[in-house]
Amino acid sequence: MTTEELNNLPGHISLENIFTLQKYLGKGLIIDVGTCMGKSAICIEDTGAEVLTCDPLFNASESQLEELNERLKGKRIKFFRETSEEFGLKHCPIIDGCFIDGVHNYIGVKSDIEGIVTKVRPGGYVLFHDANLYSNTIPVAIKEFEGILYEFVEEAGGRLDDPKEGSIWVGKRI
Repeated sequence: MTTEELNNLPGHISLENIFTLQKYLGKGLIIDVGTCMGKSAICIEDTGAEVLTCDPLFNASESQLEELNERLKGKRIKFFRETSEEFGLKHCPIIDGCFIDGVHNYIGVKSDIEGIVTKVRPGGYVLFHDANLYSNTIPVAIKEFEGILYEFVEEAGGRLDDPKEGSIWVGKRI
């Protein structure tokens, strides 16, 4: 897909964040937590990765689910309509990297770290969206495991007019 086509997909990932996802998660088997309408999974898959993505989509209508399934059709993306905790327990193999953009609070992020990030192979990348937002609860969880599960690489993405808004915290699995 062209950059314009990726950017115009429905979702809350900026063009700058698309570039960050593709830079770090463009190969191997990748987990995408927080499918929403599939934008992040499609952007990751577009560079050659195979993607497993999960989201319970509690409030999605049947037409929204049909739209998502149609959007993912023919791609190397498998969607699981369940929480990341359920996914981590039932389906998550050893993976090459992950993008965590699910529940935006300390408990949700910590659960994703314990259930998904622990399955990233050493040297793989771990990306967390919105790490600087939400009253600093996401960074608290991220920092708790820094130096234990992963090392900080950079904070990237965001928006051109405000690079911290919606940025991605990137770590490399130890």
